[in-house]
Parts: sequence; structure tokens; C-alpha cells
Amino acid sequence: MIEIPKAFIELLKQSFIEIDIEAFKDSLQEKPITSIRLNDSKLENYNISKENIQWCKNGYYLPERPQFIFDPLLHAGTYYVQEASSMLLERAFAKVKIDKKELRILDACAAPGGKTTHLLSLMSENDILVSNEVIKSRVQILVENVLKWGYSNVIVTSNETEIFNNLSETFDFVLADVPCSGEGMFRKDTAAIAEWSLNNVKLCSERQKKIISNLWSSIKPGGYIMYSTCTFNENENEDVINYILEKYEAQCISLDDTEIWGTKKNIKNKAIVYKCFPHLVKGEGFSFSLIKKEDDKEYNGKTKKKEIKKKIDFLSDKKNQLNYNHLINGENFICYQKNTEIWGIRANFKDFFEKIDTYLNVYTAGVPLIEIIGNKINPLPGYAFSLHLNRNYLPEREVDLRTALKLLKKETLNLEDCPKGWILITYNNKAIGFVKNIGNRANNPYPSNWKIISELPKDIQTPFLLQ
Repeated sequence: MIEIPKAFIELLKQSFIEIDIEAFKDSLQEKPITSIRLNDSKLENYNISKENIQWCKNGYYLPERPQFIFDPLLHAGTYYVQEASSMLLERAFAKVKIDKKELRILDACAAPGGKTTHLLSLMSENDILVSNEVIKSRVQILVENVLKWGYSNVIVTSNETEIFNNLSETFDFVLADVPCSGEGMFRKDTAAIAEWSLNNVKLCSERQKKIISNLWSSIKPGGYIMYSTCTFNENENEDVINYILEKYEAQCISLDDTEIWGTKKNIKNKAIVYKCFPHLVKGEGFSFSLIKKEDDKEYNGKTKKKEIKKKIDFLSDKKNQLNYNHLINGENFICYQKNTEIWGIRANFKDFFEKIDTYLNVYTAGVPLIEIIGNKINPLPGYAFSLHLNRNYLPEREVDLRTALKLLKKETLNLEDCPKGWILITYNNKAIGFVKNIGNRANNPYPSNWKIISELPKDIQTPFLLQ
């Protein structure tokens, strides 16, 4: 039985919002909800016989939690395991899309990548997203999830939020899913209960105010910021929002249509916050608010200067066309070189990419293509998952479930009747990686930090999408 901190319950009772405390406490004793979101760019016209999440077109509940780690379709980027309440991002973003075109978007606290991949599925091809993670140790999981989702209109960075003061009036929409005290995760993670305290709530609130203040100048006049936490208390939600509204003379935007799904609207002074309580919404705890920056308001934050880096090494048009553009399934791409690697990015994003690269520490941008080492040309691992992969570039081999999992464990494969050289491995016609067949074996360059560490069970479940 989960023991809820008494101080947390008292804090909740002080809230402006009225909820059934006993029903709320009872809901925390229930089994956590399992939900996923499909990548419809990789699963076109796919029928799934599961309960749809009403506020998310491609979101679904699962009746039980499968062994996701042993599902090659997860590793192929065909779906993402994500908490259902957080998918309400889709409703807030719909408001932003009404009067905005060619959006420049920032996910400021992005790892592990759930909301970034969600945004990519909602964006148009002329929108571009900067997916930033402050904590260096969490960047690689963000990179993996972004590359496997397959979209090219995304730049992954790792910077403190102070740096964004250098990018004045750059973004039409900023998502700030800020670090918090984790109350909404009590049911899923008992460690969140152990770490919770009133002092931590206070510390989180101050850090949240600082994060939003750091990001504010990067929002265009008339642009939006979605503020969200996985907490319920007002210190980390309404009080932070009111601080921002007062400091910058901004306004909250109504999202009342979300109330039909059980969210509770709370108004405190000028702050409008929508909250998901697990006894009212089929999901975990989540709070969010959509804020609009006034059209005629400017705010110049304190800049944190950074040395200007060497320009991006874009390749000449002739060299692009002759050597690399045939790798990309798509038009109007330009290629650039990063050390020994060749990447592609849409030509209309060139100026924006250069601006971002000037100030931010860029990890990935666009489509990973190949690596050139001496006379050897090797496909980059992320290329296999790209929506712009040229499926005619290399021979393919479809494999069974156990062989697919051996690849994902970074084990050597034996492929009979395959030509020598690079081979694209697929499972259920979804690309999952490359191997280099040398005859008696196929060497496996799958990234070590992506590989499955767990031992394969004797009886492996058929992926739920194929059942």
C-alpha cells in the first residue's frame, strides 16, 4: 500500500480547487495506466484494436503492460510508451497552430523525448523544432528517441536555459515541461514519494520561475509557451504562472475543451491551470497552462555570451548532388559535414540551423546519412530509422523476431544467401539497423548505448501491434 505524505495532502487541501481527497487517495492505490502513442508516419492506415485516448489522435491505452524492451517495433520508432495525461499537449498545440505557419518551436526540457516526438508528429513539414536537454547525461536517450522517430525537422541541443537569452524573439511556441517535485508520479514511482518534501516543493518552484524567465526573451511577440509539471500543488503551478504573468504582462489562454475529459480547471488570480487527477482522468498526475506573450511587449533578458563557432561545413551543390543526395528520399535537402559524418537538412531550414548552431551546443540536426573513414563509407545507425531513408540504397533482409532481438542486443548475425557488404535489416518491413555481411558472419555496428542489455526470455511475446 502506498503511503502518501501527510504534508502533501494538507498542501492539496489548501488549494483553490475542490476535489474528493479520499477518492484521490484511493486512486493512488490502483495499478498505473499503460499507454502508447503511435508514429503514424511509420504506421500508415494501421488498425489497432485498443482503446483510444480521446484527446490524442494516435494515443492508445493497453490493458496490460507488455515487455516493451523485447519489441523490435518499439526500437524501430513505430510507437512511443508515454503517459496519457501528458498527451494533452496535443490540445494546447492545436490552439497555437490556428494562426501560425512555419513554426519555430522549442522543447526546452526535452529528455527522454516523449513530448518532442509528439510535437514532431503534430508539426507540418515546414515547422522546425529545437529539442533541448539541460542535463548532459540525459542527452543520449533523447538523441536515440529522436533519431528513431525518423523526422528531419528537428535539432537536438544541450544547453542551460540562460543561453536562450541570446536567441531573442526566435520561437513561436516554447514547451517547458519543467523539473518538479513529482507528485503526479506517486502511483508509478515510489521513489517520488521518498524524495518529496515541502522544502523540495519550494526549491522546485524557485527553479521553475528561473527557467521560464530565462526562456521568455526567446519567445516571439504573440508567441506561446506551454508550462507543465507532473505535480498538483499551487506552489509549482499557479504561483509560478502568476509570477510570469505579472512580470511580463502576459495572459493565459483558455483550453476549456479539455474539461470534457475530466481535467480540473483552477483559476487563481490571473493564472489558469488545468490539472489531471488520477481519479478523474485516465492517466497520471499532470498540470499545464498555455500562456501567450503580448504582441507589443519586449523583454531583453541578460545574455550569456558564447564564443561564435566555426561555420557549418555545408557541401557544394555539385558535391551534394553527385555523392549524397541520392541517399535521401525527399527533395530540397542540402548536406553538411560534421567531422567524419555527412548529414542532410532541408534547404529552407539552413538559416535557422546556422542561427541555432551559433549559440547552442548541437548534437544532431536533420537526417544522419553516412560516415567516411579513409576509403570506407559506412551508413550512420540513425539513417536506418529516418523517414527519408532510401530503401533502394542497400540490399535488405527481413528477419524473424528472435533474430531482430539479437541485432538489438548487438550480437553478431549469420545471414545465409545474402550479398557481402552493408545490409539493411528489417522486421515486419520496419528498418531496425544495419549489419555488414563479410560472408561467414555479419558484423553488427548497432550503437552500444542503444542495445538491449536484458537476457532474452525463452518465450518471447509477439509484439502487441501484431497480435
